[in-house]
Amino acid sequence: MKTDNGGILKAESMPVQVKTIEQFDVIFQNIGYGITVQDHKGKLIYVNKEAARMAGFSSPQKMLLVTAEDILKKFTLMDKEGKNFPLDKMPGRYAAQDKNSHEALIHYKFNKSGKEYWSVVKAVPVLKGKEIEFIINTIRDVTVDMREEERRDYFIAIASHEFKTPLANIKAFTQVLERRLKLKKYDDIYPLLARIEIKVDELVNIINEFLDMSKIRAGRLELSYEIFDFNKLLAEIIKDFQQITPAHRIIKKGEVHKLVISDKQRIRQVIVNLLSNARKYSPLTDIIVVKVSQRKNFITVCVRDFGIGIPKIYLERIFEPFFRLQRLKNERISGLGIGLYIASQIVYLLGGRMWVKSELKAGSTFCFSLPYKPKKIKKKFVDIYKF
Repeated sequence: MKTDNGGILKAESMPVQVKTIEQFDVIFQNIGYGITVQDHKGKLIYVNKEAARMAGFSSPQKMLLVTAEDILKKFTLMDKEGKNFPLDKMPGRYAAQDKNSHEALIHYKFNKSGKEYWSVVKAVPVLKGKEIEFIINTIRDVTVDMREEERRDYFIAIASHEFKTPLANIKAFTQVLERRLKLKKYDDIYPLLARIEIKVDELVNIINEFLDMSKIRAGRLELSYEIFDFNKLLAEIIKDFQQITPAHRIIKKGEVHKLVISDKQRIRQVIVNLLSNARKYSPLTDIIVVKVSQRKNFITVCVRDFGIGIPKIYLERIFEPFFRLQRLKNERISGLGIGLYIASQIVYLLGGRMWVKSELKAGSTFCFSLPYKPKKIKKKFVDIYKF
């Protein structure tokens, strides 16, 4: 096939064997991006499997029974800035008007399910003489790339704010501390030092989260295994957390009757993260339930809150880095939005899995399961651990 400088395919230069719809199917049906073909009037005459899937159809045949206009009405179309993307600006329509190839980045949102994805759509007209014989549209799913870009931008904005707030507080407390020292008001010094320490701890936590995420993505997160009593660890975590969360009563249910070989501190990190989220997203209720159970070779821990819940459309994204829910309208939640991502990855690296069940306005239950011991147990544990 030959093209001119404008990317226009010349039908007369195409081999005879690819001019028919049947031959399009042989070539395009199993390609990893969507392909549709329209005739000169805009009617769909060919759809491959990927294009049908992206448009929400179970098969290309079912999609061909519907007009292109009706297909596009299934979505809310937006541009990169989130503004409405008019149908008359679709690349295929531009191509039909000026007989040139056109490309656009489009954000789709299914009107019924609320699911979203991004694609780059390119329309190339195929000419027979000076007239359009048909238009080939390629639809490349770039959702992963766009979400990564969104996360990167979001992280920069959130991280700068998260660092700025405690640093500003530390500076203010330091200035007050300096004035108190000059006035020799020593009794006022200790509360200020305590508040400075709290803000420093916040900064350290932010830095540690970021470092953990970087290590996880690079495959360099270190795990330190030891034998410990899981019931004792869980009781300690709840006791410590309860002291800093007087507004919520933490109820523990169940016990584990085996010692565990795992990374004690990383498990503590996971449970504290789940408790912190339960507290953040249930401001109008006062109970958090922690349930632990054992089955075969696994321990399962569930943390349940009775807060705002998670919309179904967000459940599949809840463990993505930088994804955060808003607790209340126009109310900002502190943190980088990577805690659940880190927690889920720690659990995975320890040989377990994490999941969530949620009902909007009724609360959420985050659970994880872990094996009692790693698949390959080190020799130093064999003689002292009774299975």
